[in-house]
Amino acid sequence: MQRCTLGWFARIVTALVFLGFFIPLTGLALYFVFSPQSSPDERLMFGAGAAVFGGLSVFAVYRFCYYGLPWIEYDDVRVVFHYSRRGQLEARWADIPGPAVQVSSEDGGYLFRFQDGGKQRKILVNRLSSGFKELERMLKETGVLKRIGRFTKEDFRQSAEEVLRQFERYRAANPNAVRPRPAEDCSLCPDCEGRGAYVRRLPFIKLDVAKICKTCGGSGYIPK
Repeated sequence: MQRCTLGWFARIVTALVFLGFFIPLTGLALYFVFSPQSSPDERLMFGAGAAVFGGLSVFAVYRFCYYGLPWIEYDDVRVVFHYSRRGQLEARWADIPGPAVQVSSEDGGYLFRFQDGGKQRKILVNRLSSGFKELERMLKETGVLKRIGRFTKEDFRQSAEEVLRQFERYRAANPNAVRPRPAEDCSLCPDCEGRGAYVRRLPFIKLDVAKICKTCGGSGYIPK
């Protein structure tokens, strides 16, 4: 089975934050708490700082050592959410999103939410996660992205190509077709020749698309 877990960059940054910020601040606050030169008010202030920074550091170490880092295992049929070393939830891709597992786009990635053990669990994966591209590809192949209304660039490209194919088929079947003539006195648009649209090639992505004629506004006719 494939895995998606917290990437090494995010792990290193998190470790540096605690080793270079929270733990040194905890030590500095404790130094001033027990310093004979500190006033009672200063000891109270630095004591509160030591409790906050020290508490965060202890909680991070406890969370990492006892629960571990969350990760996701999956194949083309099922997915297993490991929210801790001792807890996991298994589901089928075909049932996501559903009553058991919800998923939404969050922070450039995907947030999975589910109930297990009487508590709501959350697992966030994004571009900093190891194996994120493979997981996103699986979400697309299993139809999860479409079910949550998330479309990739390739989906938009395929949609544009399908619209163009329909337009080309219509032009081939009706080579001289023009839009109905308005009631007022007018003539065919010289740019689109009465079709109201024309094919234009986008320069950057090199894709042919049907564009509404700006000369006639899509009506196919201009006033005489």
